[in-house]
Amino acid sequence: MESAFDLTTTQKKAFDELRRAFNRCQSLDILLINHFGELIGFNKKYVADYTDQQSYTGDEDRAVKTRGEHVEHGIKIPGEWADDEHLIVLTDLGLKTYRRDNEI
Repeated sequence: MESAFDLTTTQKKAFDELRRAFNRCQSLDILLINHFGELIGFNKKYVADYTDQQSYTGDEDRAVKTRGEHVEHGIKIPGEWADDEHLIVLTDLGLKTYRRDNEI
């Protein structure tokens, strides 16, 4: 029986393909980061890290300030999460399934 948070078999296959692509990017030395809900990549041959001003303690000459203008490509990821509490909003079927599974 599916839960309210399960993927279908086809969706699981697509997600697994995404995971393999993610792993391949890492093996090809692509630095993947989430920049305010956009997945972007940098060539690790040129970019060593991506951080904020308060956390950076290295050589200032190596750090280039950015608000995203140096990004040539990215994938927008809706619903980016940060450190605050978030909600998963269920459809009618999702709510019914969730209530069934949690005996609500």
